[in-house]
Amino acid sequence: MKKSICLLLLAVSCFGASAQVFAKDVTLNWDRNTEPDLAGYKLYYKAGSSTGTFDGSDAVQGKSPVDVKNLNTFTLNGLDPAKDYFFEVTAYDASGNESAFSNMVQAYAAVVPPAVPDTAASGDGNGDGAVNIADALVILQASLKPALQTQAMKAAGDVWPLDANGKPKGDGVINLNDARLILQRAVGLVSW
Repeated sequence: MKKSICLLLLAVSCFGASAQVFAKDVTLNWDRNTEPDLAGYKLYYKAGSSTGTFDGSDAVQGKSPVDVKNLNTFTLNGLDPAKDYFFEVTAYDASGNESAFSNMVQAYAAVVPPAVPDTAASGDGNGDGAVNIADALVILQASLKPALQTQAMKAAGDVWPLDANGKPKGDGVINLNDARLILQRAVGLVSW
């Protein structure tokens, strides 16, 4: 096997980035080596920097390099979405001779906006993502039967009174005033 073989990493795709922090999976594809004595490929990876030894250890598949046998598409699982990762591939023959490294590719850290605390009740008493007449009815029923009140309902439905900026201030209790104010919001008489 020639030591000067040039492998080309074609694509990197990442999955699992969202507002919640989950491990990410990175799928890599490269051109097949055309040497007749090809035995497989080794996938090298590392986090943080493209310089130095590719000594990654975050992947479910193990430490770098990962022997991917004769595959030319491979997914590394369980990488930290908060880190940038760098990847290179080599080919090896039956005698263990390894080619030069492919070109390097990078998978970027997920950009997750910081969570914005919800300091004001929304009025969404039934938790369906919208404030409408159904929410006013749920809060009305809850005000008449406190045993029906859940913590989520209390957090969303305690909207009365409004503060000086017209935002729900709440008074710690779900009552008829909350139901009335949510109904007013549902029909467009107030907004926050």
